[in-house]
Amino acid sequence: MAKKLKVYNDSPVTVCFALLALVAFALDTFVLKGKLLASVLTCPGGKLSSPSFNFSSAADYIKLLLHVFGFSFWNAVFINCLFVLMLGPELEERYGSPVLALMLAVSALVTGVLNACLSPAPVFGASCVIFTMIFLTGMTNLAKKHIRFSWIFIFVFYIIYQFYSVYSGNDVRLSLPANKGFILFLKKNAVTFISLAGGICGSLFGFLVSPKKRSAPRKNFDDTELESDSSSAPEKSSFFGKKHSLLKKAEKARKSSSNDETVIGTISL
Repeated sequence: MAKKLKVYNDSPVTVCFALLALVAFALDTFVLKGKLLASVLTCPGGKLSSPSFNFSSAADYIKLLLHVFGFSFWNAVFINCLFVLMLGPELEERYGSPVLALMLAVSALVTGVLNACLSPAPVFGASCVIFTMIFLTGMTNLAKKHIRFSWIFIFVFYIIYQFYSVYSGNDVRLSLPANKGFILFLKKNAVTFISLAGGICGSLFGFLVSPKKRSAPRKNFDDTELESDSSSAPEKSSFFGKKHSLLKKAEKARKSSSNDETVIGTISL
């Protein structure tokens, strides 16, 4: 009987993240008219930001994690979800769903905290999540003593996309005073650099904490060792069986030789 075609969710964390981002954007765009992004899915920045982070508000602390689901344009949500769906399944298969979810949470939290303390602009979007996946993929390749050209292309492409979003006017977070030179560059790209830092922290956390990556090579070694032992077990058993039979024959010969010694007689003086 022919097997039926089955569709299964191989990476639940990755798929759920992309679906939540798409649903939140659609709900905010067509129903709430931008209120969800402004009130829930945006993490405020530092003192120079408008609005600034309120350390006495419990709602602002929740935004430290929820800002990764906030998007303001269709092209932004599509490109970010595309990167997540492209990079996430391989990492989720390697490290497991709980570890990947924890990595993304750490990345979002670090990005939100740094932004609340240092940034002149609020932060929203999945940049830190994508940087986490990119860096974690690169660290995994480095552990194998090689770097994929496709990884370099993905990293460069996403960095260029981030800078393009800032300078093309698609990033609505920035309303900065007119500055010149390097200071203007830093202020405009503060959110990008903070997302990079959050991505590095999240990927390092996953790379150093996850036991699955470290135990995988040892597991393969143990499996091959067990297979070799099981394959050589019949040979070892036959060898020891022959040795045991030879020892028994030698013992019987020694006993028979001792029994053959008889007493012929005695001489009394």
